[in-house]
Amino acid sequence: MSIAIPCLIKHSHRQQLTGLIVGDCGDKFDVKVDDGVQTISKLYVFPHFPPLKKCKTDHEITPRKKRRKKGTGSGYINWREIKKNGKVYQETWFHYEICDKERQVKSCVYVPKKMRSQI
Repeated sequence: MSIAIPCLIKHSHRQQLTGLIVGDCGDKFDVKVDDGVQTISKLYVFPHFPPLKKCKTDHEITPRKKRRKKGTGSGYINWREIKKNGKVYQETWFHYEICDKERQVKSCVYVPKKMRSQI
């Protein structure tokens, strides 16, 4: 049975090396460094596993969007003709619906003549 465990080789006065542990010889490891295999004391060989990706926590996972979220409301503009003193006038009304926390509010508001240019 062959093994291949990534490791770091740390000597006190030498540069740190990386290798693969390929064999166990009691108090020493056979370590593959570059192209050759060296027998090194277990005191200098440390297993080195690359860090794994962290699992996302619940607050990092975004739920799939199954349906469109409701907006805060909607509305439309309605023009009405009214008769006053025998004359016909155009009035502008804004009808709206607002989704409140627990209920839906439906209403309309008269738009004054001065504000018609902003519509």
